[in-house]
Amino acid sequence: MGQFASFVRPDNMKSFFSKAGLSWNRGSYTRTTLLLNQAAIGDELATKLPKSYSQKALFVNNVVSSDAWYTTDEDSVVESRVFRPTPVNTPGETPVAMARVGEGRLGYVGDVNAEEETDAVILVMCDLL
Repeated sequence: MGQFASFVRPDNMKSFFSKAGLSWNRGSYTRTTLLLNQAAIGDELATKLPKSYSQKALFVNNVVSSDAWYTTDEDSVVESRVFRPTPVNTPGETPVAMARVGEGRLGYVGDVNAEEETDAVILVMCDLL
């Protein structure tokens, strides 16, 4: 997790994740409001996480919905002072994912601006909150 999304070369993402057996690849790079996917994390963890928040992130795609902790929906748009609010809901894309890999898990957080709400997400992923 950490600052991976800020420093990875986007063209290297597919090969990195494929080594873990995941089909994830580079997705969109945008700011939008994300919605907690409670179906992916369960009721107990959902009480520890923000229900929604705005995040500028490098998304990953090809993520199954059960691994996507936060998603967009049909009302999600680019949040920018420069660009028009165009739709950004792309099925299979998420900026926050956690998948089973071998006997463990691999988490991804695409936040590039260290949003305050992301702190809770990382702590929950690491089972520290």
